[in-house]
Amino acid sequence: MAWNEEITEAAYNSPSGKRQTFIFESVSRETDLKTAAYTFPEMDGQEIQSLGVGGRRFPCVCIFTGEDCLKEADAFEELLKERGNGILEHPIYGRVDVVPTGTIKRSDDLVSKLNESTIEITFAETIVLKNFPDSSILGADQINAALGSFDDAAADEFSGLIEGKSITDKLQLNSIADTQKKSIFKDFSSFVDSIGDAADGIRQKMNDTKAAINQLTKGADTLVNNSASFARAVLQLARFPSKVAVSAMQKVTGYMTTITSIVNNAKKDPVGINAIKNQFAVTNVAWAGMVAALSSGVSLTAEEQKGASVPTVGGNDGSSGGGQVANGAMKSRAEVMEAVAQIESAFVAYKQYCDKIVATDSFVDCSDTYENLLNVVVLSEKLLIENSFSLPSVKIIKLDRDRQVVELLCQLYGEDGFNRMDEFINDNALTADEIVCLPMGREVKYYV
Repeated sequence: MAWNEEITEAAYNSPSGKRQTFIFESVSRETDLKTAAYTFPEMDGQEIQSLGVGGRRFPCVCIFTGEDCLKEADAFEELLKERGNGILEHPIYGRVDVVPTGTIKRSDDLVSKLNESTIEITFAETIVLKNFPDSSILGADQINAALGSFDDAAADEFSGLIEGKSITDKLQLNSIADTQKKSIFKDFSSFVDSIGDAADGIRQKMNDTKAAINQLTKGADTLVNNSASFARAVLQLARFPSKVAVSAMQKVTGYMTTITSIVNNAKKDPVGINAIKNQFAVTNVAWAGMVAALSSGVSLTAEEQKGASVPTVGGNDGSSGGGQVANGAMKSRAEVMEAVAQIESAFVAYKQYCDKIVATDSFVDCSDTYENLLNVVVLSEKLLIENSFSLPSVKIIKLDRDRQVVELLCQLYGEDGFNRMDEFINDNALTADEIVCLPMGREVKYYV
């Protein structure tokens, strides 16, 4: 096929779906190469890392001719002003998902060029995530809505799974429910007590919910007759620690401890189909509730604290190390990605448990709970990642000589160095001797 036979009609499809063709002359394409430059104290030059290919841009001179050229150019301008992703039908490079960028330059030559209007615009290629929830503004409302759908699905599935036809089934169901309830409350109480003043107000709410669950498991028939209420109470109990303004990793540690206890409580193989259903139903709603609470709690707390000051506290052992954020905000992109990885790990462990049980016992099912939990986790992770773009990156350097802390901070941060001293000491877990003088060879991290 000759080159001129491969050229197609040029057109732009706006976000609203309107399509308009245009005439063109010469065309071009620009492609960015992603690189990162790193400089180091006391070392000349820089290190360049190749990070792949970035965006592509398509500068276009769109031409409209004839007696209707002004109307066509006006209409084309309106399409370019629409918000959202459009599709460029490029005469050479094919269909591309784009967003118009830069300045719209309009020229109308009605005499020398025989009724011709031109519009110069640059179309920038954009990523369209087909299998990812699409939202121009993702925030707390969407995650809370997803949590509501998850609660409905988990409660309905729990009610559909349990068996309480015989007194034996009812007693076995109450037994496993009581065991999981006590285990969850014990772990949560230890977690809340370890936090201190930050958990004020949470303890009473937990005690109230525990009392409500106790009433729902009081008699042999009560739990069976109020199964949906029991499931929702467990899900509510799971969320209380997620609302405490502590670091993301403290929440991860607390929830993973509770999840481990839930799994251990379900390791004993029950006898009989009904017993298997009951144990799976209780374990499923408790485990899924913990993952939902962890993922949404970390992301929503980070969203609430976005842009706020980020006071740090010592490590979990009360030492000066650790540099954890005391109010639940995120300090760096690395911290966000670590939280996302931990949330993902918790979800994958739950999925593997469900897959194993369903493969062995085909009469149980958790598909509705799983699908709605997946939506909560994905939205939570997306919100965390979106917020990470405004956070600094962490850099680690090895000192080539003994350094004074103040001197090093002024070199790294300039005039703001002195204000970063407490943060720097906490982040690097400096000892009393290191605060006086940082030794040669010591690795320290800072934010850029």
